[in-house]
Amino acid sequence: MAGIPLNPQYRSIAVLAKHSFYLTDIENEVKDLNINVVFADTLAEVEELSQKGLDIDLVFFPHFSKKIPSEFLEKYTCVGFHTGDLPSDRGGSPIQNKILRGEYQTVVSAIKLVDDIDAGAVICSNPVNLEYGSIEDILKDVSKIISKLVRWILTNKIEPIKQVGIHGFSPRLGKSHSEFQIETLEIREIYDRIRMLDGLDYPPAYFTIG
Repeated sequence: MAGIPLNPQYRSIAVLAKHSFYLTDIENEVKDLNINVVFADTLAEVEELSQKGLDIDLVFFPHFSKKIPSEFLEKYTCVGFHTGDLPSDRGGSPIQNKILRGEYQTVVSAIKLVDDIDAGAVICSNPVNLEYGSIEDILKDVSKIISKLVRWILTNKIEPIKQVGIHGFSPRLGKSHSEFQIETLEIREIYDRIRMLDGLDYPPAYFTIG
């Protein structure tokens, strides 16, 4: 029946995201479902809504770089999203690290958030191509995928799958990683180094002459 999700156990969800386009895409994707969607900037806002009587079934984190306390994870069912192959691509800056290795074909996965970073069971996933476009272009494409994964979770009964394989962990890139040595790179590598930091609040790539 139109307007009613196939999985009736979900009635209210909260969404926390770093950039507004994630919120817009999710809102547009689930607007025909009988779901109460609330948007929050902080974990404290979710707690406040809960204390006021809102029964939050799921908390989605499309792009949230802060560590979530274990107490919050125990109280709410939290779903995060990771771009990269799991478990080998766990860790920070997964898109940039994939691009640096020239690994352009990967997936965006919805995972149950647990205390260990990116270690939760995989709920569902969808392929994504990182071969072209600025980081802003890529993240906006990823946002569209995430919104569809959110809808899929809300409208289907899914059994999460435990991650299997060799665990990897990549460090989050900092400002010091924005500089590159132009004389040591091929044209494609220079292109990748520039575009993977081109947009939003990322520190732009640069090289020094003299």
